[in-house]
This record gives sequence, C-alpha cells and structure tokens, in this order.
Amino acid sequence: MARPLKNNAEYFTHDSDMRNDVKIRALRRKFKHIGYSVWCFLLEVLTDSDYFETNWDEINIELLSADFDISSEELREIVEYCVKLDLLQIENNKLFSKTHRDRFNALLVKRSRDRDYIKSEKEVIANENPTEIPNNEVIVTDKEVIVTENDIVKESKEEYSKEDNNISNEIYAEPVSVSSEFSKFISDFNKIRGSRFQAIDKVKRQFNARLKEGFTHAQMLQALENAMQDKFHITEEYRFLTPEFFTRPDKIEKFLNVQQKEKPSIAPEKLGVGEWMRLDGTRTYGTGSGTVPNDAPPRPSEAWWWNAGLNQWNM
Repeated sequence: MARPLKNNAEYFTHDSDMRNDVKIRALRRKFKHIGYSVWCFLLEVLTDSDYFETNWDEINIELLSADFDISSEELREIVEYCVKLDLLQIENNKLFSKTHRDRFNALLVKRSRDRDYIKSEKEVIANENPTEIPNNEVIVTDKEVIVTENDIVKESKEEYSKEDNNISNEIYAEPVSVSSEFSKFISDFNKIRGSRFQAIDKVKRQFNARLKEGFTHAQMLQALENAMQDKFHITEEYRFLTPEFFTRPDKIEKFLNVQQKEKPSIAPEKLGVGEWMRLDGTRTYGTGSGTVPNDAPPRPSEAWWWNAGLNQWNM
C-alpha cells in the first residue's frame, strides 16, 4: 500500500520578533497574553492540519477551545479579531492564515519535485532493465519489520509513492540474503527509525567492513539514536538517516561523539493506543503535535485526545 501524500508539516518557524508585529501587538493589547497564546496555538494546529487549514464549525470550535483551555466564546472573539486584522481568514468553513500557508510553498514544491524525480528515475531503471523493477524503497509505517536469516528481498512491480526520503543507492540495489548479525542490525535499525528498510548488498558490505575495523552493531545504532536528536535531521524528517548512512565510518564517529539527551522515563507497556515517546522523554500521541504528562493513564483508543485544561483524555 502506498504511503499517503503528506500535506502538512512537522514544525513552523517562529520569528523571534513575532510578538512585535504591529498586528500581533494589537492582538496582545486587546486580549493580553491569552490572545498571543491562542494565536500560537492556532499556528500549531494549522501546521499539523492538511493543507494548513482546519474546520471552523461548532464541533471544532468546542474541541479547540477545550484544548486551549478557554471558553468557546473567547475563542470566537479572538479569531474574529484576527480575521479583522487579516491575520486569519475564513472561507467555506475553513480557518487558515494565508501568510502562514505561503511559508510552506517551498516545502510543498520540494516534495512534489522529489516525487517527480523518483518517478522518472524508476522509469529509467525499468526501461533499462525491464525485468528488474526497483522496489527497495523506504516506507515508514507503524509496523516493525523483522528480517530473518532466510529473508531475501523479493522483486516486485508494485509502485510505491515515496515522499521526502533520501534518494540513495539503497532504492535501486540488488536483493541480498542476509546473515544473522546483519539481519539483526536491519531489524533493530527499523525499530528505532520507524522504517522498513530492506537488506541490500552495498549496506551489507559496508556493515561487515565496519565490524572488521572494530565498530560494533550497538555503536551504529547508538549513532542513529543520537542523529535522530539532531535539529537538522529532525527538520529533514530523518530522510537522510538510512542504514547505508550509518555504515559509513565518518558518520558513525560523528554521531557517536555527540551528547545524548535524556532517555524516556516511562515504560512502553504503560502507553496507550497510538502513544509514543520522543527521544527527549516527552510523551505524545498520533502525529506528535500534543504532549501528555507521564503520569497520565493510557490513551483508550485512537478517538481520544488529551485535554490539557482538564488534564484528562476526552473523546
């Protein structure tokens, strides 16, 4: 199954002088710190929403006001004032910020360009080798992949829609049978990275070469964990973090020598449906846009969301 196209973003740039914008100062003057807080909350919501817009109807107003810990009347009043100042726009019951949305144009163009490039590359490979349709693409899912010693990467003509992942030799490599040690490395790598990388010959050769040089399986995985805390790779949505990347000696050395952040402080078995822990120890769920206290009960199902104001799960 193809990975759905991504039409939102993981973060937005918060200008250091945003509070001093003339319109934001007017918002702050009228609604004090509550107005500014709600403005920032709304930017977070819009960034996490498809096409950077959210429904503006009775139900969503109630949900947002509960999330922001204010009354629905306060939220309506603040949003209406933001619309008056042209900070926000409402069209067809959709709330959005044109200025905020425009900031993501470059990102959306880049994603489209990357998809087109990958498609054209695959067509070239298919034309040159009609019987060898590449399928070794990175597909991020919530399922872990266990590669056993007898696993062999199977050829397939199924097309995958690949977005924002590194275009490397791993995509078009020849299949390879894997040894027990290399099998475990790929399996552990996918668990940490949340990916479905497959075993390929180039990575296997590099992996074995690193073992001969004295590097260990654990060191390569530690380098991956450290790199996943790096601001650049978080910004790039980890697309460069591949098994091939972490079987290069310079990359292992580089990320082994960075200071590691504190590990999560809650056991995985205490997490609820769709919950997960960020590497900095923060508990979250779903797309990771919200945080949950570590002492909160497990999330009952995908339909529940954390109400920070009431300090409880709501549905």
